[in-house]
Amino acid sequence: MPIVALADESTPPVDGNSQDTPCEAKEGEIYVELNEALGSTKCIKGKTGIDFIKNYISQIYVYGAGLVGLIAVFSIVIGGIQLILRGEEDNSAVKDRIFKSFIGIAILFLSALILYTLNPTFYVLE
Repeated sequence: MPIVALADESTPPVDGNSQDTPCEAKEGEIYVELNEALGSTKCIKGKTGIDFIKNYISQIYVYGAGLVGLIAVFSIVIGGIQLILRGEEDNSAVKDRIFKSFIGIAILFLSALILYTLNPTFYVLE
């Protein structure tokens, strides 16, 4: 579970070196360490509470968009397999699912474009 903390002189060191703070956070920065797949760690930090919340929401969007994209592609692949295996049966439901998956991917890309247009630094961790 991620723990949100404020980096200061009393922050415990990561590797026993008293000069290092977790995530290489500077004194006064708010940070959170997230454990990712394969044992890697992602650090989200910000100079102020607003910066931290912006960076955190940005990362939530990136992970959510990736998950939605994977589900949509998986749905297209499953629909394609069903379309092949059904032969000449009624395929309107399968074609509709594939079409809706493409629409979902288009909405995902358009939402990213709108977010980038409103704030070009949305995807940049500060």
